[in-house]
Amino acid sequence: MPELPKRLVVIGGGPIGLEFAQMFSRFGVQVVVLERGNQPLPREDRELAMALCTQLTAEGIRLEFGAEVYCGEIDARGKHVHVHSQAGKDEEMVADQILVAVGRRPALHALNLAAAGVQTTENGIVTDATLRTNVPHIWAAGDITSPYQFTHVASDQGELAAHNAFARAPQAFDDRVIPWVTFTDPELARVGASEADLQDAKIDYRVGRVNFDKLDRAITNNQTAGSVKLLADADGKILGGHILGANAGDLIAPVVYALRFGLTVEMVAAAMLPYPTMAEAVRWAAGQF
Repeated sequence: MPELPKRLVVIGGGPIGLEFAQMFSRFGVQVVVLERGNQPLPREDRELAMALCTQLTAEGIRLEFGAEVYCGEIDARGKHVHVHSQAGKDEEMVADQILVAVGRRPALHALNLAAAGVQTTENGIVTDATLRTNVPHIWAAGDITSPYQFTHVASDQGELAAHNAFARAPQAFDDRVIPWVTFTDPELARVGASEADLQDAKIDYRVGRVNFDKLDRAITNNQTAGSVKLLADADGKILGGHILGANAGDLIAPVVYALRFGLTVEMVAAAMLPYPTMAEAVRWAAGQF
């Protein structure tokens, strides 16, 4: 766009929708986010996702949940979306621009994969655990093959596919521990299971939590919004980690290592960390157990 819109409607309250909503809002744009579900970031911990919403709302972003967009049109006044709210009310919103952030679809047509006999679905290219397609000499990696559409996943898959293409014994891609981050301010980072995941699976768990407003470095930096939340079983095995806060994408790293290499909360809590640092919050959360 050559210039900023005055009014922006964002359809979709996932990571892309919220990241762009906050960016445009901080440029002075009036922003409304429409989310069909009952919470933003449906794959995230609900408690921290709603805490992030509180931050975004305080910045002036309007967030509407349970909002069904059923019609759109353009006329001399601008671009219109017609929304049916969770409360049963209809509203017409007028904007200068509309950002649709409800996911992506694979662009396969130009590849003419059928000519090579490569199997595809509406979700992308079909591969086995080693990233080999049904055609033995053709491999695929990245968003086109994975439910985890993240740059770091695509990078690791690309390295593995390049290795496997020339290896005598191809290795399977390990997707057991995949972290991701929503790059809002504050950031929201996650790895492993959420409380909802564990409840659905009927797995008993405990919660260790530290709020950043109790951490000296966070207070010094004036970055006290958010918290660290660790989930572990009765034996101290870490099942998941969720961080809302400044640089949460960096702070999730020790939790990723803990999950990847089977460290317990006792091990994480026993490690000495320098003071004053933001990373202490992870150790303190582990110490809550």
